Amino acid sequence: MHRPLLALLTATAAAGTLLLGTAPAASPDPGAPVTASQCTQGGGRVWGPGIFGEYLCIGGRYHYHPINDR
Repeated sequence: MHRPLLALLTATAAAGTLLLGTAPAASPDPGAPVTASQCTQGGGRVWGPGIFGEYLCIGGRYHYHPINDR
């Protein structure tokens, strides 16, 4: 991944954390799909890309958001 894009993603995640008041669950790569253990351990927000949307882990449960639902 290119450094400017990684910096943008990191800054966006940090801003979202400040706005939401929750820390994201630990993930070695923010763009990697989340595992069940990462979802239940964190309780914050981590995401994994899906074919037609993205999977969000909110409060230890998975939620699916389609791409065209934004």
